Amino acid sequence: MTRRLPFMLSPSKHERERLGRSSFDKLRTNGDAAKLIALALSLISLFLGSSQAWGVERSPIPTVEIDDLPHEADASRTLLDYLRERTQLGIGYRETYNDNLFLQDNNKQDDWISESEAEILFADPKGALLYGIDYEINDFYYVNTRVNWINHDLRVFADLDQKTRLHYRLDSHLRTAHGLVFGASQEGVDIVRRSAAAGVQASMEYIEIGRITYALNNTNSLVPAIQYKIYDDRSANDTDTDRRDLLATLDMDHDLRPGWLVFTGLSFNDVTIPKNRSKDSHESGGRLGTRYTLTEISELEATLTLGRREFKNGFSPTSITFDGKWKYKPGPRTTLNLGFFDGNVPSFSSDRLQFHSTRPSGELIYELSPRTKLNLGANYERQQAKGGQVLSGSQLKASRYGLTAGIEWQVREQMKVTLDYKFNRSRTSDYTNQIWALGFEAEL
Repeated sequence: MTRRLPFMLSPSKHERERLGRSSFDKLRTNGDAAKLIALALSLISLFLGSSQAWGVERSPIPTVEIDDLPHEADASRTLLDYLRERTQLGIGYRETYNDNLFLQDNNKQDDWISESEAEILFADPKGALLYGIDYEINDFYYVNTRVNWINHDLRVFADLDQKTRLHYRLDSHLRTAHGLVFGASQEGVDIVRRSAAAGVQASMEYIEIGRITYALNNTNSLVPAIQYKIYDDRSANDTDTDRRDLLATLDMDHDLRPGWLVFTGLSFNDVTIPKNRSKDSHESGGRLGTRYTLTEISELEATLTLGRREFKNGFSPTSITFDGKWKYKPGPRTTLNLGFFDGNVPSFSSDRLQFHSTRPSGELIYELSPRTKLNLGANYERQQAKGGQVLSGSQLKASRYGLTAGIEWQVREQMKVTLDYKFNRSRTSDYTNQIWALGFEAEL
């Protein structure tokens, strides 16, 4: 599915201001559960937009929208009615053609990939509490490579708003995944690390996140948060990719005026590499950021993090990370999204400790008609590791750029068809990769 249910981290005060705090409280009061869940998913999406700077993974989960959920079940309704009103099912199918499956400079191997998916989402509002569970299963079959596997994705979430000063949110995520080994596909692995050998990579990932928002007064909020992630690469070539990642932050949010918020805080990140303890590291530093809604058609987010990462082997570089996003609607049918990231990123390749990454991106969304959207995008990524960042002593550089295009057709309210195209080119090893995909999604 293309619509995603991101991590349900607690919306900070500025996120509620962006949607309208009065609307949020009103929905909690009047018991309009359908609108409450729609708003909750919107709040989640807002946080996801800034989560990369905070360190939260952007691993998506497909989701479906829930319609007409009553706040409380009528006494005459059965348990089956109760579950039916709070549960939504979704299915999807996608056919993909990849002309360079293993990202090779020559001897390219193409393949057709068939993907079937199904999802069930249960969400139940109980006064100030919203809780639920989301499960998705995906089946992949590579025709030429003759590889078949099934991936599972499970999330359990809870959101409690006491309508006073406190807001809690918890999220647990368990994912098992398989994939063909060709380097850049693995999240967390450098784009300069590629494997010429074909194989199936299996992994398990578990993430636990908790966040509290405490309103000190009308303009200031204290926001402590913690994330713990376990990643277990279960394939044969998992050198240095297994890891344990703890991230804790403490922010102070301040509303300068409606629509404009600044925050400052502290962060601590500890990374453990079980199969190469010499690459264990921890980083502590300060954060400064802002979120500004200039008008209804322009929104800006920016975060600057300053810190120092200390590796177990003694390497201790200064870290400066910037993550910015700008959303602009020049017209009623056009949306422009721009992003820029620049900073040091821990490496999970055996010959380097970390690399410096620069990632600008842009996306244009245009509504051709009320039921049809056109998406055009471009992205660029450059990685560089040198000096103490490289264990072998040699300098390593890599860069690539990509172009995307897609059309989304809403056949009817709960069904859509998508056609997508992606082009990637490495300026380091000079490979090219083109992907075409045709799919559909439906809510039952």
